[in-house]
Amino acid sequence: MKNVLLAALLFISISLLAVDNFAGNCLEFDGTDEYVQITIDAPQTDYTYEVYFKTGNPDATISSMREPTLGLSYDRDLYLSNGNIYHRLFQDEIISSSGQNYANDNWHHAAVVVEFGVGQRIYADGVEVASGTKDISDFDWEVSLDIGFSGSYFSGQMDEIRLWNVVRSQTDIQLNMNLTLTGTEIGLINYWQFNETSG
Repeated sequence: MKNVLLAALLFISISLLAVDNFAGNCLEFDGTDEYVQITIDAPQTDYTYEVYFKTGNPDATISSMREPTLGLSYDRDLYLSNGNIYHRLFQDEIISSSGQNYANDNWHHAAVVVEFGVGQRIYADGVEVASGTKDISDFDWEVSLDIGFSGSYFSGQMDEIRLWNVVRSQTDIQLNMNLTLTGTEIGLINYWQFNETSG
């Protein structure tokens, strides 16, 4: 069983739901005004960003890097449109899956890999579903990672958000996406399990 944590700037309540492979809590967003803001200086290239999400909204926004928080300057947007998963890398390449529906109220794992000299890729549930040629973000003045906001507010649940300063291969992603990490893995610079019940 997993406790579901309602997310805003403060965690406000807990309920029980049977969800993914992870013990503990997850974030739940109502889609109206809830988000989590994390002050961060994120890598612009040679990184991997992972998140588990569950939503029934085919146009859900998952996360973005912004300046200021919830501001008009943004990058590294991860979102759904018509059920397909998209990633926007400033300035300016958008890649997406095609013919999929990740808004089916099931848990899905998304990983974005940006690799210098190669480009960007999206893996959904361990399968590469999109790729592009842009290999670095030109947006280096972000102040926050806004989880649950990318132009609008996310409705659904999120868990196990990971940011690496290394390029993770498809095999690396597949082997670890269903495992709880120790937090000491090489290249893992941020790891949010959302198991707190307050704070």
